[in-house]
Amino acid sequence: FPVTIHTPSNDWKVGGGFREVGFQGLGQSLYSQKSANMQVSRMFISASSLFFEPVFQGVWVSGLGWNPQGTVGVRKEWGLGELAVFSRLSFSRKYPTLIDRFARYGDFYVGNPNLKPEKVWTGILGFELKKTSGEASVQVYAQQRHEVRAVEGNSVINLGDSYILGLLASGQWRVYKRASVFHSSTLSQSRILQTGGVFPYIPQYLSVSGVRYSFEITQV
Repeated sequence: FPVTIHTPSNDWKVGGGFREVGFQGLGQSLYSQKSANMQVSRMFISASSLFFEPVFQGVWVSGLGWNPQGTVGVRKEWGLGELAVFSRLSFSRKYPTLIDRFARYGDFYVGNPNLKPEKVWTGILGFELKKTSGEASVQVYAQQRHEVRAVEGNSVINLGDSYILGLLASGQWRVYKRASVFHSSTLSQSRILQTGGVFPYIPQYLSVSGVRYSFEITQV
């Protein structure tokens, strides 16, 4: 049940929500997990024309307790937003799922009810350029995780620290009044310090290209 309240000036946003999920494997008991969150954020401009957006969030998960989270973003623009530099720093927690904690599939997989939430620090620094003919952006991404979850044997456990580093570049160019081509590339490196292994599902190089075309619609 998500709820969001905007102030008349839209400087402040207050939101909250509640969720309950259940899981029942073959021949297993029914497990349920309740979670609630509240969030307060504000967007404002400083005297030096810097855009600030601090966000505070509190999250509660049954069996795992209440934990604070937060993020702050800073943005500086020039030339009516044609050129911008931005950064964001956030702290969050990644909670284990019910399957991670309680699922059991014979001897092939046994859940770990003692799993802890991951503590995640994320930092982003980048710039973007916008013109009528197109736009481009470059971002540097860094993430540090503590108590990272990893598969060991037939179960999931918490390991120590790990990190992910990434460089993201993207661009879009208008080739016709309603058609444009785009391309994005990501270079990344990850490491789980305790094992020396890399994160699964995070490729070292990812590239996407395509064409966008928007149709003009004159009637509803």
